Amino acid sequence: MVLTADRSELPFDERLSVSIEVVASPEVAVNWGDYLAALSDRPFEYRLAGETSAPVERTQDGRIRRRKDYDVEFFVPGEYELPGAHVTFVDGRGSSADGLTGVEQGDERELVTGSFTVLVGDSLDESLSLADTDDLPIPPPVELPADPNVWRRHWWLGPVVGLVTLLVTILILRRLARRRSELAEAEIPAHEWARSMLAALAADDLISAGEVQEFHYRVSGVLRGYIERRFHLLAPEMTTEEFLTEASSDARFGDTHREGLQAFLTSCDVVKYALHRPDAAQCGETLEYASDYVEQTRMRDDESSGDGAAMAGGADQERGV
Repeated sequence: MVLTADRSELPFDERLSVSIEVVASPEVAVNWGDYLAALSDRPFEYRLAGETSAPVERTQDGRIRRRKDYDVEFFVPGEYELPGAHVTFVDGRGSSADGLTGVEQGDERELVTGSFTVLVGDSLDESLSLADTDDLPIPPPVELPADPNVWRRHWWLGPVVGLVTLLVTILILRRLARRRSELAEAEIPAHEWARSMLAALAADDLISAGEVQEFHYRVSGVLRGYIERRFHLLAPEMTTEEFLTEASSDARFGDTHREGLQAFLTSCDVVKYALHRPDAAQCGETLEYASDYVEQTRMRDDESSGDGAAMAGGADQERGV
């Protein structure tokens, strides 16, 4: 396992790209640690601005390469120590033909990387173009005090206030531009986002590559992400138990959808954490359920964007996972 960052120094208005890469034999079951939680321990210094999983690759010597990428955004300049990463794994090589006995008897072990330091500087050395200065707000006139000697004694206040005002204005303009970009991405309808993610998952063909566990990580992540966008629930931040408790008190889900989600999430957790190995047909049914759930609950043309109370598709339809 390797933890890398794209650089060790950067301006604080840019994002740091951090990657965790794990290479292991196909018979080794890998459980990713929660690096998001590790980053969340310092909420007033930096935050996670994005998280993606790269497609699983097979190396020339037959091993499997997995990678997750994180974008980290800093609030102020300074020197920051980012936490190390960890994964747990069970070595199943030498197991019986059914692929379970060796895993059940194996000992779970852990890989841990060290932390690393990043120097985040300001960007005062960047020059402004004429286009940038056109957008800067003009402060109102300042009334001078009756005693002119006050400004003579404190002449240095003028340049300091001007410099601080200019710096704050530049930061606000850059953050607004970045926020506009993020809002443009968020305008994609939830069901269209889910369709593209599920299509990409199917195209990666993880089942044929033996990556059953990674497949269930991704398919459950897509459905949780869809629910967050569609119903404004923080599903990716909840455990399965927390999410089901929330859904049980939400009338928008209905009994059938609630039961189907419970069966879906529970079956994914069994594969992710209990090392269950479903066959290709069962994996196909899991992907089909996720796709059907998106189509049955997507927002219809006659439903306003702010009203997620009505479940699409009329009467609930139940499908097994």
